[in-house]
Amino acid sequence: MKKVIISLISLFFIFNLISCDKKDSQATVTTTDSTAYSIKESSTCNVSIEPKIELLSIVQYLADDPTIIKENLSSDNDKYSKDIASYFSKYIDDPVVTLYKKMLKTGFSYSTPPQAMLYVDDNLKLLTNLTLPSDVISAAGNKKTLIKFFDLLSDFRKKSSFDDFYLSHIDLYKKLVSTVKEKVDKLGCIDKLIDYYGYKQNSYNFIIEPLSIGGYAARIPSKNDKFDLYDFMVIPNDDAEFFQMVIHEFGHSYVNPLTEKNIDEVNKYSNLFTPIKDAMTKEQYGSWDFCVNEHIVRAVAYRNLDTNFSSGVNRRYIDMDTNRKFIYLDALSEKLKEYENNRNKYKTFNDFYPKLLETLKEFSDSSSTKK
Repeated sequence: MKKVIISLISLFFIFNLISCDKKDSQATVTTTDSTAYSIKESSTCNVSIEPKIELLSIVQYLADDPTIIKENLSSDNDKYSKDIASYFSKYIDDPVVTLYKKMLKTGFSYSTPPQAMLYVDDNLKLLTNLTLPSDVISAAGNKKTLIKFFDLLSDFRKKSSFDDFYLSHIDLYKKLVSTVKEKVDKLGCIDKLIDYYGYKQNSYNFIIEPLSIGGYAARIPSKNDKFDLYDFMVIPNDDAEFFQMVIHEFGHSYVNPLTEKNIDEVNKYSNLFTPIKDAMTKEQYGSWDFCVNEHIVRAVAYRNLDTNFSSGVNRRYIDMDTNRKFIYLDALSEKLKEYENNRNKYKTFNDFYPKLLETLKEFSDSSSTKK
């Protein structure tokens, strides 16, 4: 998903860090004792708050990126926002902030900035074993601009003493790790995700973005034709909201490649985009393939709500999204019952994906008949 907007009432825990294990591991960002380090715990998922992502978020905050929340927060979150404003306000015209504002205009927003940070090391240097995706480069304007942004971000980190700010909040981060660990353990999100899609990826990684408006997905090639999956997200207090967001975000790394693989078939039904194009574009899903992905990952998330919470919760989400013009969602959700009831036939979600396209074909054929 490019984005998921969650209600403010769900933001009571947006500083929370997820944990899947009792074992702490602290990876240093640089080589001295006074530098920021990630707070990370691992089990079926690796969950962390990362200094380079927090550094990015602060630049986004100063640049008035609409994906960053500053006001109408819970008391703890409001304090954190005010801490950022107080500590970094004098850097509002810093070159990295100015450049970021320009990059915003070329599409460097929502999922793209945190995704870009996966391609640099903790010292903001490009990783040599990975290739920057073309869509990330395009959103930044060009590769030269993106490299300049990383260099300016590194300079900003030093001149602003970002590490001191980060370390001053370590106790908060650690406390919240244990709080959210209980939620992850209780809900078992990753195991249920793997079971539903039918196969396991190389790794599952939560990176918490405390002031983000929602969640974003990314994946990086790993070994054995598998991927390292990433979920950048806030942490809603409500269990159902948290659960569906996790299934949704990681679900993109399963669904999006299938849409890409079947894009010729998907595009046969692009006439279905016409009646919802304006609404979808406002939601940042400005192309038919994005729209298809969003419908499918939502349908999967809400089917999992049905089996793990209640049909009433599932229905509430479907109705809410249908009102937002996700008009094929209900039918796709119903179609998924066939998958769930025939797992001997459909070992993985990949095997069933063409059946979902048959549902879109039915809508497309019906639409053509009405003309």
